[in-house]
Amino acid sequence: MTTYTRQPSFTGFVIRGFALTLLILLAFALTRWFNLEAGRLVDWVIGVVTFWWLLVITTVPWNIHFQARAILSDAADSTAKNIAVQPGHLAYARRWTRWSLVGALVLHVVSAVGLYWVAASGISVIGYLGAGAALLLTGLRPALRGYEYVAFRLMNIGQEVRYPRDDVGSLRTTVEELRDKLQTLEHATDVAVDGSWAAQQQAAHEQTRTSLIQLQTRIQELTALNQAEHRQISRDMEHAIAQLTTDGQVVEHVRELVRFWKNA
Repeated sequence: MTTYTRQPSFTGFVIRGFALTLLILLAFALTRWFNLEAGRLVDWVIGVVTFWWLLVITTVPWNIHFQARAILSDAADSTAKNIAVQPGHLAYARRWTRWSLVGALVLHVVSAVGLYWVAASGISVIGYLGAGAALLLTGLRPALRGYEYVAFRLMNIGQEVRYPRDDVGSLRTTVEELRDKLQTLEHATDVAVDGSWAAQQQAAHEQTRTSLIQLQTRIQELTALNQAEHRQISRDMEHAIAQLTTDGQVVEHVRELVRFWKNA
């Protein structure tokens, strides 16, 4: 459900209002500088005050009224599709719809009467223009907002025809399922979570690494021992060979002695 929230920016109104006020004051100053006949100062002041007052009464109450009506319209769409809506919210929106409309109309009428009195009492003829503008804006302002609202609703209807709510709901369900799976995957791959798959894999990796270090240390010890034993064997063999050589020489001397005795 798409809510109609498009509002004319009150801040933009204020900025443009200040800019227009400065232009009016500048224009009045120029008329005084060049000695041009441009009315009295009170006319200019009443014109600026009237402008600001009409800006307020055509912005604040009407914005509240149409926003409340948009909420009630969206609430009706939700109710038709069995979507729960809090009754308190509906009552609040209805109350503001009624009172903002009454307030806007009263402000327009009172403003028109007050400005007409300003002109009729001879204070400033600007009051006639302000009274006419107040009455004109009573119908023009709602007409403009009504046009914007109808155009926006038609755009939403076109979007709903192009993208049915059932498809959007199914897509939303799929997205929520994917989000849940992603959260589960993030939980499983977070090494900071005790018992997670990533924590278990890290613990197994550390254990394997420790075992490999122990095996490497053991292999180095066995290698050193093997080399020491080989050196000992080499020394033993050299000693045995030397002993055999000595024994061979003794045997040779005995043989020579035996031959000497035979020949004698």
